[in-house]
Amino acid sequence: MNAAVGEEAAFRGWLLPVVYQNAGQRFAVANGIQGALFGAAHLPDAGWYAAVVGGWAMWEGWVTKRNGWSVRESVFHHFWYDAAIFTAALATQHREVEARITFPTIRF
Repeated sequence: MNAAVGEEAAFRGWLLPVVYQNAGQRFAVANGIQGALFGAAHLPDAGWYAAVVGGWAMWEGWVTKRNGWSVRESVFHHFWYDAAIFTAALATQHREVEARITFPTIRF
């Protein structure tokens, strides 16, 4: 939940409106900048997939503007995306199941 709330608040709740106001209220410019920065922020973890993440951020920017600059829907999407990715990563990890039973040493 921290990533969903924190990232949406920072990129769509703060950065997007600030850039929108400073770019002469040109939404396409502001949305492109916040999307590119969001994708770049995910470069170390996502690699080439950061471009897809940047595109998704632009869509979320459009959703945020459509909702009167509210990030509620974007937080909802981000949370469930992260939950799905985390679950898929956890489910596909190959782990050896190891069971150890250690009995105490008994000295006679």
